[in-house]
Amino acid sequence: MLLFHECGHAWHDAMTMDHQTLFWNLGGPSGFEEFPSTSLPFLLLPYCALPRGGFATEEQVQSQIRSEIERIFLRWLPDIIRLDRFQHWLYCQPTALLHPTELDAKWLELSRRCFPWIDWEECAEDEMIHWQRQSLMFTQPFYMIEYALAQFGAIQLYQRFLTEPEATWNDFQTVLAAGNTRSLGELYRLCQIALPFKPSVVSAVSEFAKQLLAEH
Repeated sequence: MLLFHECGHAWHDAMTMDHQTLFWNLGGPSGFEEFPSTSLPFLLLPYCALPRGGFATEEQVQSQIRSEIERIFLRWLPDIIRLDRFQHWLYCQPTALLHPTELDAKWLELSRRCFPWIDWEECAEDEMIHWQRQSLMFTQPFYMIEYALAQFGAIQLYQRFLTEPEATWNDFQTVLAAGNTRSLGELYRLCQIALPFKPSVVSAVSEFAKQLLAEH
């Protein structure tokens, strides 16, 4: 899965440079950087099945897709929400009066809120300093929200792939080739999926994921 993810970044750059040679057009607009890398695993996994020339059984492929969906909703998105809430709180505080113990307490509070199914009591002392290990918070603040947007885009793309695999692949390659020459809204429209900025879109994606898990 990690290989598929990083290949998504590499393929994005390769496709972009195939169509133009301006370095600043690599990547994509804010909110799209992680879309190719997050989407590619969902598009490639079906081709890992033996009937399509792959190396895994159909059951193994479906199990991997389910595991990825579960990871996104039970681990990845709550983690992103926790860090996002933490930063919004942190940057509104009077820094001259803020003590590290307050950061510890806030992080533990958010861990309990975002992961209510985990009993943090036995490891509270370790968990409360976990904010110090969030490297992106120090190097690229708020970048994690890119992953959240990308996950909801990728799941929509997979949903479309199930009924229109060829058209989905063609549109996916079109947006990779566009690089950073189109707006975020234009790139999503090219893929025929919705920007996850509305509760209705988030609910629809979540419902699809729920159905996907329930079927198996």
